[in-house]
Amino acid sequence: MKFSFFSMPLHLPNENPALAFKRDIDLIKTPDDLGYEGFFVGEHHTAAWENIPSPELFLSKASAYAKRIQLGSSLVSLPFHHPF
Repeated sequence: MKFSFFSMPLHLPNENPALAFKRDIDLIKTPDDLGYEGFFVGEHHTAAWENIPSPELFLSKASAYAKRIQLGSSLVSLPFHHPF
């Protein structure tokens, strides 16, 4: 059986964004070390609590710390992205 991890990064509105993102990046190490198959994060910019407006950038940074786990976006909000 294969397991994956979905992260819905929730941050306090007054929290330092750089520290919050570092903690989210550090979170990837645990399921990777435990042998999970994948780590997924969604695109969020609906509230101050959920502030990952670009999962592609977040996951590109995370790829430097992932040893074997697959990284992916579980949600991309198409209305926020003009195709042209």
